[in-house]
Amino acid sequence: MYRKKFLPKLLIASLFVGGVNFVPATVNFNAENLQIISVAYAEVKTVTVNGSAGMSFGDNDEKILNMAKNAARMNAIQAAKEQAGIYIKSYVKTINGVLTDDYILAYASNNIKIISESYKKDFYNESDLRGNLTGNVGFKYIATVTVEIDTSDLQNYIRRDEQEKATLAEQAKSSQKNIAEINKNIEALNKTFKNKTSEEIQSEIQKIDNKILRRQRIDEANKLADKGWKLWEKKDYEGAILKYNEAIKLRPNYANFYWKRAVAYECLKNYEQAAIDYTKAKDLREKYLNSLDSKDISSTHIDRLISEYEDRANNYTKSKNYDNAISDYTKILELYQKRLDVLKKELSQISYPIEKKLKEKSEIEYTDRKVAYVYSRRGSVYKELKNYEQAISDYTEAIRLNPKFGFAYVARGQIYKELKNF
Repeated sequence: MYRKKFLPKLLIASLFVGGVNFVPATVNFNAENLQIISVAYAEVKTVTVNGSAGMSFGDNDEKILNMAKNAARMNAIQAAKEQAGIYIKSYVKTINGVLTDDYILAYASNNIKIISESYKKDFYNESDLRGNLTGNVGFKYIATVTVEIDTSDLQNYIRRDEQEKATLAEQAKSSQKNIAEINKNIEALNKTFKNKTSEEIQSEIQKIDNKILRRQRIDEANKLADKGWKLWEKKDYEGAILKYNEAIKLRPNYANFYWKRAVAYECLKNYEQAAIDYTKAKDLREKYLNSLDSKDISSTHIDRLISEYEDRANNYTKSKNYDNAISDYTKILELYQKRLDVLKKELSQISYPIEKKLKEKSEIEYTDRKVAYVYSRRGSVYKELKNYEQAISDYTEAIRLNPKFGFAYVARGQIYKELKNF
């Protein structure tokens, strides 16, 4: 249970050249495993940051001008996310690491709304590393963007599943990293343009602009999917599916969106369409993992693939597609073994013996519980098929792995009773 005292709904942020000027507002509420510490109340202020992009050449070239303008807008929006995150962090202080900086940035990234934007073009005299004028005249675009950040859903965000929050944080960090790389591309072109032909410059400009536009599409898709998740939490499954449809149009090769839409279809008992989306999510995830070097595959990667197989298996069970369900549960058991192999490599990176031992113990216990659950699920499918021998075997293995697993005892006992083996 939690109690909400005060939570501001909107933060207005205007982006232009200058510093940051805001005072945090008061918030004070409690949730399970969470404490929020309030700070001094004040009215919501504007946030002022720099969003710009400059070029050392091409101030009369339409493509170059357009790319610089798009880059300025990209930088301004990223600055808005980061400043909104700082604002949130200034009045939300968490204990026990419930809401990390990455999670705060993820929330800010998906909850800002642009309400106005404008651009200004300036010229400047270029200097060398010693500060001497080179004689070159460059230009830059400065973006002024006004955004709103809606914090009304922050409590629900805090209570989201950890894997879901981790996915959102990964999206936000990926965006941040990608934008930094694009700015490096612009900087590199500014340094080397004199050694390039006109055709080479135009090609580089087009590549950079394509990266900027792709980044915008991905960020918009992430926001649409997050809106879909919020609708799903409100049990508006059809509305959620519409948002996921929009997100998939913008980002058609992202497994997470298909998985989320599958969950919504399953809630509507449209098991056939759910199975199609779970399969698409699983296929995209496996394709991605196959593209990675084995040393780059983490236990988190395996966890996500397991989730997609597990959800599809449960969906098959609900639709009485038992053979496919058994196949998926068997695959999941193989994946947990692979996860343990990956985990061993991760644990080997821990320097402190005590920390390593505790982590290893925790992971073994976690894996045993999860694998026990999979055996029990597969056992239940075998039970439905009246393959009692295999069902008993699976329930027995579940009990061995988790001696406190009451359901497995009861289910196995029911079979013994059916067989009069007691």
